Amino acid sequence: MAPTGYAAYNQAVVHTTDNKERILLMLYDGAVRFVSFARSGIEKKNVKIKGENISKVMAIITELDCALDREMGGELVENLSNHLKEFLLML
Repeated sequence: MAPTGYAAYNQAVVHTTDNKERILLMLYDGAVRFVSFARSGIEKKNVKIKGENISKVMAIITELDCALDREMGGELVENLSNHLKEFLLML
């Protein structure tokens, strides 16, 4: 089944983006946006909104961690990975 609407747009943007830095910024912006939505769900006591958006943030953080080049990044990458894992535990 082909994606429709917003999902199709996002898929097209990612497939046409060759710039890794741009993809990284898109992921970061998405994580910030979904954290905001989750916070709104918490404030409104809406478990569905909270859960869906925390799930999205967790998926983004996991992808960012998996994309780290541990061979090239050395201590910097290890520190970043540890911070990402700590962030996930806070969710």
